[in-house]
Amino acid sequence: MTSAKRHLPILLLGLVVFWSAALLAEEGVTSYPGEIGIDNPCNNAFVDVKGTNYVRVHENTRHHEGTHVGIELRFIGYGNDATGNPYRTVFIANGEFGAEAPYYDLRFHSMWIGRNQAPSFSMDGTVRVFVHSGTVQGSQITQFDTTCRNDVKSDDDKDSDADHDRHSH
Repeated sequence: MTSAKRHLPILLLGLVVFWSAALLAEEGVTSYPGEIGIDNPCNNAFVDVKGTNYVRVHENTRHHEGTHVGIELRFIGYGNDATGNPYRTVFIANGEFGAEAPYYDLRFHSMWIGRNQAPSFSMDGTVRVFVHSGTVQGSQITQFDTTCRNDVKSDDDKDSDADHDRHSH
């Protein structure tokens, strides 16, 4: 019992430090609908996908180090190309910044997985995420490059992110 009494003040001090750090960290998770349309670089067919953006904004303020902002964006979309072939898109962006700002430019990588023998491709670039008071207001792709990806094989029977996870770089 005496050892528990000896460790209780250390435990309470640890909890106070933990709660203080948690109060300084503001976490905002936002989701909103999105749509991306792009020409497939493999065959020039226009591909349009609709889905949901999930964005996490983590602001951490430390008295001696200022504010640190981390942003993670994930979009999962489904759609078709101009000839009716189905596509699934997984789009991932993240970045870390040393100050609060009205928007942040994040590098992204996305895979566009064609079904039914439709050619798959990747798109990399920059997405601008607009933030107000720690809450995401929207996002916009500002720069991108596309690449035909013959190394991506679609698994038409499965609808998971496995294609993306196996081939992301």
